[in-house]
Amino acid sequence: MGRRVVAAVLAFVAGGAVAAGAPAASPHPDYLKPQVRVGEQITDVYAKSVSWSGPGLKGHVARYSGTSTYTVTSVEAGAIAFDELDRADGRPSSPAVGAKVLADGNTWCFNGECRINDQTSGVFFIPLLWGTAPEEVHAGSAWRVEIDKPWEIGPEGEEQVRVVDTDPVNGAITLMRHGTGEGWSSDELRWVRGKTPFQITTADGEQVVARPHPGTATWSGYTTIRRGVIVSDEIMLTQQMEFVARDGRSWHAELRVYTLLDLASDTGAIPR
Repeated sequence: MGRRVVAAVLAFVAGGAVAAGAPAASPHPDYLKPQVRVGEQITDVYAKSVSWSGPGLKGHVARYSGTSTYTVTSVEAGAIAFDELDRADGRPSSPAVGAKVLADGNTWCFNGECRINDQTSGVFFIPLLWGTAPEEVHAGSAWRVEIDKPWEIGPEGEEQVRVVDTDPVNGAITLMRHGTGEGWSSDELRWVRGKTPFQITTADGEQVVARPHPGTATWSGYTTIRRGVIVSDEIMLTQQMEFVARDGRSWHAELRVYTLLDLASDTGAIPR
C-alpha cells in the first residue's frame, strides 16, 4: 500500500560461523533481493486498523483496506520500474504510472521526486525497517536494527529480527520482528500537521480538540518473503498516549495499530 520514502540504513549484528549441527546457511540475496521480470503483475490485499481507548474517553477505531497492483515495466541494475494501481475500499482508484524503487530498496521515485519509503509493508522487502541481514542466514539467525526516523505506524527505536524458517527451493524466508521505541510515528505526525484539527471524544460524548503526546511503543509481527516479494506481513503495535486539550485537560490512552498485507496474485510466482 502506497506512501513511499528515502534512506539510509542500518547497522546489523550478524552471528559468526554456524556451529556443527546447526541448520545450513544460505546467502540472503536469494530471499530478500527482488527478482522480478518485465510484464510480471503483483497484487496485494491489505487492511489496517487504528484504535485507542482509555479512562474518560469514548473508544475510537478507524479501519482501512484495499488492493494495490504493480505491473513491472523495467528491471535494471539500479532500479525496478512499475505501474501501480491502488484501490482503497470505498474510494476511487489511484494510478501511479512510471513509479520505481531504487536498488537500495528504500528509495521510491514518482513524477521526478524520490523519497524514503517509511511504510510498514509493501510489495518488496524494505531494508529501512529490517536492516541489513547477514550474508548467510538460517533458522535462528538474528540481527538488530536501529530505526533512526519515524515510520508509518511506529517511532524511532530498536528492533530485533530473527529468521523463523527458510525455504531455499522456493527462495522464501519467514522473519519475526520485535521492537520498542518512543515518540512520533509518521501517521501521528500527519495527524497533528493536517488541516483538520485533531479531535477526541470523551466518555460523555464531548468532542475536544486535543494534541496527542506519544510515549513508549512496542511492536511485533511475522513476515514471509519470496525472492524479495512480500508474500504475507502482519504487525501489531501498542503505544501509550496522552491527549492534552487546549484548556489543559488531559486523558491517558493506549493506542493500538495493526496492519495485514497478503499476496493475492503474482504472475511471476512460478518455479525457476
